Amino acid sequence: MSYRQFLRLWSLAALVGLFGCDGGSETFSLPPVTSEGSERISLFSGRVMVPEGIASQEVWLGPGADRLTGLSSLAFYVDGADGERLALGVEDATGKVVIDANASEFSINRALSGVGSVSAQLPVASAALPLAPPYKLTVRRYRSALPAEMIGVRVWGKYPRPEAAVPQTQALQVQWILAGGVVPEPQLLQAMERARNIWRQAGIELQEAPRSELDNNIKPQVAHLAIDAALGSDTAALKSLLRLSELAIGDGLPLFLVNDVTLAPSGELWALSGGIPVPAATGTDRSGVVVSAALLKRDPMFAGQILAHEIGHALGLFHTTESVVLTQAGAPTAINDGLADTSACPASADGNADRRLSSSECHAYDAGNLMFWGTPSGAITLTPQQADVARRSLLTK
Repeated sequence: MSYRQFLRLWSLAALVGLFGCDGGSETFSLPPVTSEGSERISLFSGRVMVPEGIASQEVWLGPGADRLTGLSSLAFYVDGADGERLALGVEDATGKVVIDANASEFSINRALSGVGSVSAQLPVASAALPLAPPYKLTVRRYRSALPAEMIGVRVWGKYPRPEAAVPQTQALQVQWILAGGVVPEPQLLQAMERARNIWRQAGIELQEAPRSELDNNIKPQVAHLAIDAALGSDTAALKSLLRLSELAIGDGLPLFLVNDVTLAPSGELWALSGGIPVPAATGTDRSGVVVSAALLKRDPMFAGQILAHEIGHALGLFHTTESVVLTQAGAPTAINDGLADTSACPASADGNADRRLSSSECHAYDAGNLMFWGTPSGAITLTPQQADVARRSLLTK
């Protein structure tokens, strides 16, 4: 599998059978946290014309002078033609390229390209701070033909209350959307409590909105979700399901409960996020997280940890270390999340030289972190900088 193919599986939580799942027997309970409050503001929403033959086009410059102070984070969502790969580029007021549209996955503030749509968050890495608005947002189209095209662009800014401080506590509203999966209530509550306690460590309180349910005529079409290994979160069936997030109540994070999620041609997935981050809007093809009922029933404690992992992706967190060892400038290289306080696993830890970093090989580094790619049971640690990124998310408030 190439690294680009792997990136298309950016939200992969676990492949059952790829590594051990012992269920996690430890329990803990933290007192609830109370949100300090923040304000999410739509800075731009509209369609921008990209002329024929143009691959890269500036689509937004902002925020305006009245919104330059107190900015905690920015979030972007761009959608274009079906089947068209898009990438975003961002340059700050100092001229620093924060996200390089030609290599967004390797930028100082990581962002992933996407087919048909793409989302990004600023900041998600240490090198992106301090924020220096205004920002120039560009979109890059990757296709052989470049016709004139109207591209949808949405930009949001987050501003803490009171100003000049990133909130130390935030709330995240989640809503289960029943999409063909059925889980006994005690097991679902156990998984939710597990995820809630993990995120309380980071100053985020998960609040569950009233549940909703898809029409019985739709459930059979989405209950068994097959993810294309070459496309990952760009799989058409997943994107179609996530667009139904318009049924969600409020503006939090939709959690779609399906019967099972499989990785074609074979394999099971615990859960999958629509993007890193999930956009600050419902109804898009990145809006939400899909969760397997089959695996929730199998091990609700571990499923709660996996749910917490996927929520991390939705809030803008990348894997502390990616699984694939690359060769760059003739040397093996491991890709990490760009946060200074996560103990990224080095390429030299690949003891069996299989070009993949396992949880056992990274035991002395970051395998105990919630966002390690393999998310072994009991890996629930979050660092202060990971918590900071999550609290800056446009989904939290």
